[in-house]
Amino acid sequence: MIQTKTLLKIAAPLLSIFILINGLGALATFIPIQINAGGGSAFDVGIITGAYYLGMALGAFRNANLILRIGHIRAFSAFAALITVAILSMGLSYSLILWCLLRALSGYCLAGLYIVIESWILKESTVKTRGVFLALYMIAIYGASASGQFLLNIGSATSSLLFTIAAILAALSIVPLATTRAGNPVIEEPSALNVLDLFRLSPSGLVSCTCSGLMFGAISAFVPLYLRAVLADLSETAFVMFLVLMGGVLLQYPVGWLSDQFDRRKMLIILCAVIIAIGCALVTIPQQSGLFLYALMFLFGGASFSLYPVSMSHTCDVLDPNAIVSATQGLMLAYGVGAIFGPLIAPVFQLVFGYTGIFIYFNVACLGLGLYLFSRLFMQKPHTSDEQHNFVPMPNTTPIAAELDPRADS
Repeated sequence: MIQTKTLLKIAAPLLSIFILINGLGALATFIPIQINAGGGSAFDVGIITGAYYLGMALGAFRNANLILRIGHIRAFSAFAALITVAILSMGLSYSLILWCLLRALSGYCLAGLYIVIESWILKESTVKTRGVFLALYMIAIYGASASGQFLLNIGSATSSLLFTIAAILAALSIVPLATTRAGNPVIEEPSALNVLDLFRLSPSGLVSCTCSGLMFGAISAFVPLYLRAVLADLSETAFVMFLVLMGGVLLQYPVGWLSDQFDRRKMLIILCAVIIAIGCALVTIPQQSGLFLYALMFLFGGASFSLYPVSMSHTCDVLDPNAIVSATQGLMLAYGVGAIFGPLIAPVFQLVFGYTGIFIYFNVACLGLGLYLFSRLFMQKPHTSDEQHNFVPMPNTTPIAAELDPRADS
């Protein structure tokens, strides 16, 4: 049993990230809606979202040196201040180039904030507490993303009020960390395995992580637009996006437990089949609302958000514990590449098929992944449940998160 005194050591960073992500989670849903309401195209949404994930990928692998040089509390304050400025600037006027630059800056700074929080948690953790600390961190991130959706009820689709609220929360997130006394954590340079090494060790894991990035980047950009097309008002859109995110949180653990019982590739194929079935239902009966839509979107969130941690767990099953950190850092890079290109590809489906095109895009991605994984079942002997590590839900944030993985201490 972990003592309260031990948990209090990470209370400040968890509170800071919870406050911050409440605002940024709402903004991630609101930005595509406002672009669409202002007459912007799906390609505008995709380019701006892709710029955000490009900034995230660059920041995840480039911010460690700056944080080491100035200290994690000052670095957090600087990154949060820049995010505040970027958000407020977006609320002033719309310009595709300007918003791309501001979203790229926000993504870059958010990756720096994640590094600060994750290295802080890593510094305070031990082999025995790392799994619990990682779970609390996951709850803080995804719980804040989900609860932040209700901020969409403030203002309208064309109002700039939500930008102000998100900026206020970004500024407030500095307070818990800035008022805490702590030494600087040790941050090591990421040492990700290259793509060829990862593909040789676990082709199914690498392809699945890339595909989950293709899905996730498009979810945050285009699922809100689909919901605005089929639902009556913005408040219901906020509620359904809350269900999508809560499905991603609550279903990861049962999905992970099931993946521990048999070959994880089969679990990934099942997840792809579930996403395809949901996509077919939403495309063939597009004007859905009420409990049926709520249930479908909850399951969609659970299945799509589980692709990444199950893929990562599958890769870890074939690795020596000493190689897990560098391998998972490489998988995060593959995921990041997918998240950059997903929002750039999805608008093509929107252009051809209309607002339901996003689920046709998801179906095509999952069909391709499912067929590939099915072919791999005949090429590589499956692992038994005794040969597999226990499933660990992992955040898709920065390479530092890989060092929180308790499997690396096996």
